[in-house]
Amino acid sequence: MTRKVSVGRNLTTTDKVTIYTVPSRNNAYWDLFYAINNGANNKYVSLFWYDASENVEIEILNQYTLNAKNFLKFDGGAIVVLDQDDQIRVQIESSATISVIATFDVFPELSVKRNS
Repeated sequence: MTRKVSVGRNLTTTDKVTIYTVPSRNNAYWDLFYAINNGANNKYVSLFWYDASENVEIEILNQYTLNAKNFLKFDGGAIVVLDQDDQIRVQIESSATISVIATFDVFPELSVKRNS
């Protein structure tokens, strides 16, 4: 059974922030991402997918400049298939106030794993 999950964060730190981790024994389709610059100046946002099965972080956006009071939206044109423990991470420029929203279709893991 698939369920929709949306997460949102108001970011004000330059630390890389994990906004979502796929729960154990689940998969997810990531199909929506918004980043909104709430500030008065142009600021950048970086977006990452941590692939837990490969222990690698994939950079999706590298310091993408968001104009003041503007937004970026990824929606419906493609999906990213996430496995258990995969993460979506965001990092912003100093002195920025950026809000992010992401939506996922989460469902039980499809593969059957057997003990040897």
